[in-house]
Amino acid sequence: MTPYDRGMPVRRSWFHRFSLAATLACIASSVASAELRVLAVRPPAVRGAPLLLPVRVAGSQSRTVEIGIEAVDGKRLGTVRGELLWPVRVTAVSVGRWATPGNPIEIEATRPAGATDAFLAIAVPIDVPPRARLIVGTTRIDPAWRDRAPADTLARIAARVSMLAPQGERDALLSLPDPSLPLERFRFTIGVALRGWAAPTPFDDASPSSIAARAVTELWLTALARIAARSEGTAAEVAEMLVATCSDSTAPAPIAAWIADPVEVSALLSLALDPERSEDAMVEAVVSWLRVRSPLLVWIDDESRGEVVLAMANPTSVEEIVRIQWLAGDEPPLAALVPPTEVVRVRFPRPRCAEIDGVPIPVAGLDMLRVENRGQVRRITTSPEVIGASVGGNSFVAFTPPLDLVTVATGARSAATPIPRTLAALRPRLEGWEIFVEARGFAQSSTLPDPRAIGDAIEIVGPAGASITVRSDGSVDDPTDALEGLGGVRFRTFSDRYRIGFTVPPAWIDRSGGRTIVTLGFRRRLDGVFFDAPLAVVPWREVPRTIDIDILSRE
Repeated sequence: MTPYDRGMPVRRSWFHRFSLAATLACIASSVASAELRVLAVRPPAVRGAPLLLPVRVAGSQSRTVEIGIEAVDGKRLGTVRGELLWPVRVTAVSVGRWATPGNPIEIEATRPAGATDAFLAIAVPIDVPPRARLIVGTTRIDPAWRDRAPADTLARIAARVSMLAPQGERDALLSLPDPSLPLERFRFTIGVALRGWAAPTPFDDASPSSIAARAVTELWLTALARIAARSEGTAAEVAEMLVATCSDSTAPAPIAAWIADPVEVSALLSLALDPERSEDAMVEAVVSWLRVRSPLLVWIDDESRGEVVLAMANPTSVEEIVRIQWLAGDEPPLAALVPPTEVVRVRFPRPRCAEIDGVPIPVAGLDMLRVENRGQVRRITTSPEVIGASVGGNSFVAFTPPLDLVTVATGARSAATPIPRTLAALRPRLEGWEIFVEARGFAQSSTLPDPRAIGDAIEIVGPAGASITVRSDGSVDDPTDALEGLGGVRFRTFSDRYRIGFTVPPAWIDRSGGRTIVTLGFRRRLDGVFFDAPLAVVPWREVPRTIDIDILSRE
């Protein structure tokens, strides 16, 4: 873990952060005690395993709660103890981690200031009778009781899984879940049995993380056992999709490609544990869900004036057919075949536009691709073929971390809010166009370190892979001698920042096709991690993506 692993903002709303609660909250309850309101009165529960009951706490509340157990006829059977556990939004998201969690929360025993949403962790007896109720204050809860999964459940499922699994040593950031997060531990339990993953260090017994990890893991094992009781093949397919990886020829290790969208994860678990469906109806519903869902991960890997390169990861054991077409325009769709457990890159030509005196006329809607798989359509916004220069030049302040699994799975364009206080610009000067970068340090309260105390460098990429790197100590790498005869790099350092500037090399200016194009991309490297502008890339990509700017066009 690097020094920048702390303090990263967490994407998406609290509702999605709390998607486990959404799974458990089958029926919302408005019945409340003075301080504790139960948010689910029909949660799935496993005998002999912890039950995480979502609750809302108002005012002060004892950490432990006495919970009654009542037979269906109202007879009191005894009491158990419940303990309030608090989900805390994670601030330790590794920059460069591809295998990000759908629910990046930790579970703590101490109530954070101002927190109201919690889990009431209930130690469910293994011999609780069918249809028994739990009594929390004045609220009666009717759990959908399930027996614990047989001990050999995963072994039986493992015997049915596909052998089409990516080979090679796994990378902790690219290939495996985050072991520090309890709501991701169920993937390790499945991955150890199905794919030979190394088991992570267990949480301390009786710790909040251990309780939460066991509760979620038992739910998934019970769900898989329920599916396997009717169809071991379907159970194997579900289990594989929860730990799936793909081979990518450009990555140093297999990359995670499992179901990562927290909404989809919750939907699948709820479907498998639905108490209103018989086992046969449930399996049929799970199969239908798997068949209509597009399993592909799709992201833009590169763009140029002539084409867009789409990367597509297929985590399944069968080939997937994809149709790609510009949303506007009359070009026929392109069909692509994505082999099982592999990442392929498809080069899709940009549409030809009408021209006036050799200059293309922009057409609205041509910057969006329609990608169809299994009847599901996703629209992917691409960068314009060329952007115009503004009167004062073009500035780029959104230096973003690399893409990650959840970002791609949910269709976002960048992984998180930009962190480094960095500004890059292409701006006009009397002597010609200048590339300017200002790299600031971080406030005293920031969890990111002072860049001057670590490795810090700015990489500027031009056309055809040409690059110039300037470090925070003023040293310059110019392997193609692009700056020869231009006076080199102008470098200045201040107490809280450094600045660099240089004239755009003539070799970086393309005057063909009736336009004058400068191709640029930026990367700030900080002690092994990086942030790019203007476009995010996957963490194993060695160079930033670029955009084309027409410096004679004014927007």
